[in-house]
Amino acid sequence: MLETGFYDHSIYEVFVFDGDNFMEGEYIGRLSRLLKLINFRSDSSSFTFLNLYRTPSTSYVFGNDWSKVKDLAQYNTWVIDPIKETKGYLYNMENKDDAYYTFFCDECTSFYIESLLFDPSISNDSLGYLEVSGMSPTQRLPPILNYTISQFTNSSLPQLISSSIATFHTHKCGIVLKLRLDEKSDWFSTASDKKRTVFSPNLWNPDAEPNFDYTFSDPFKVYNFSINLESVRLVNDGDVLDVEVGSVDGLTTLYRKYTKTSMSNVPIAGVGRYLNLKLAGSKSSEVILNFEMIDQDIGQSTKRDEKITSVIPGSVTTPSENTHVSATTTATAQVTSTSTSTQNITAPKSTSSTVIIFKPFF
Repeated sequence: MLETGFYDHSIYEVFVFDGDNFMEGEYIGRLSRLLKLINFRSDSSSFTFLNLYRTPSTSYVFGNDWSKVKDLAQYNTWVIDPIKETKGYLYNMENKDDAYYTFFCDECTSFYIESLLFDPSISNDSLGYLEVSGMSPTQRLPPILNYTISQFTNSSLPQLISSSIATFHTHKCGIVLKLRLDEKSDWFSTASDKKRTVFSPNLWNPDAEPNFDYTFSDPFKVYNFSINLESVRLVNDGDVLDVEVGSVDGLTTLYRKYTKTSMSNVPIAGVGRYLNLKLAGSKSSEVILNFEMIDQDIGQSTKRDEKITSVIPGSVTTPSENTHVSATTTATAQVTSTSTSTQNITAPKSTSSTVIIFKPFF
């Protein structure tokens, strides 16, 4: 299956061989010839591209296992622009229920969902949704992001995707989508009622290291960080997840260190000006957590010359003029460890058939 947009003349100079060795593989023709073929399929697991002219090209070739994509109702690929925002409209053009799009960027390690809007002219079914999984349909990784028509709000955006490749699946809906590569401060900034979901990178790409170190902060406002440890699987010695909430003056109101444990849907909370999340894991570690930021109106001030009365059962005490009174509020939650296990996902090996999807960069 081949797709193209703007024509790139350099592809005429690329010779294609069926196999992983141009000396032994069958010569198919120039790459420009393949663009004219409909649903071209190779019985080999790889192609060899030979460019004797070395003319720079702005085109990309994207390969999938044909057996994994041939039954999809609609499948397309999309190159994410490295400079400006990538805008697109995702839906099934034949008015069927499902459509699949693989987005990828060249020489990047992550990208962001900037904005997302369900088209009411198409999204008229409350069961419609968008789900996002890592890599392409060839790897068949399970979806880990899900936005439904009935529950989606913009409070969860932007969303970081820690991979250069991800597949978007629309079901009974049309989506107006905007993606970007630029790492703006809005992902790490705090705002009242904003939500974030954090994934270990190996859930997006099994070859990625399961490490991250994120700090969400505001030097002026205090927030209640309401955190849900949705799924945590730390199976090896040395796997560590740190969760810390505090203030810029050094006060820490929440600190949790998790090692060699499995748990799901464990709530914890802390009040402060920043939330730091740090994971140092091994290949079999997996972490999914989400949190909401709730603006706190502390509205408390103390004056040195005020007389403050503390009431203790059975007695009443009035402090002297020089008594220093301080108050802190710390949200606590019981943390439990469960034996819940999560299946480790690995990318399957290539099969004996290949589909090549050609997509120009523009």
